Amino acid sequence: MNNPPFEPVTDPEVFRRAVQMLAIGNVAAHRAQVLNQSLGIPNHYSIGGRIVTDRDHDDGGRAVEVKGPRNA
Repeated sequence: MNNPPFEPVTDPEVFRRAVQMLAIGNVAAHRAQVLNQSLGIPNHYSIGGRIVTDRDHDDGGRAVEVKGPRNA
């Protein structure tokens, strides 16, 4: 599959709207994380290619690596 060459954004209005959309997405993700925490549902993240969770019963909630098929 041939992708067209990358063209940097030069239109200030397009850049402004992209930043706005990113901010909206960040707020939505943060709200979902807070809701999950209030419901006792762990959040999972990929940090440096490793899946980690923000909840672990042993360490009081620090991010720890999740043991699973990919990193067992």
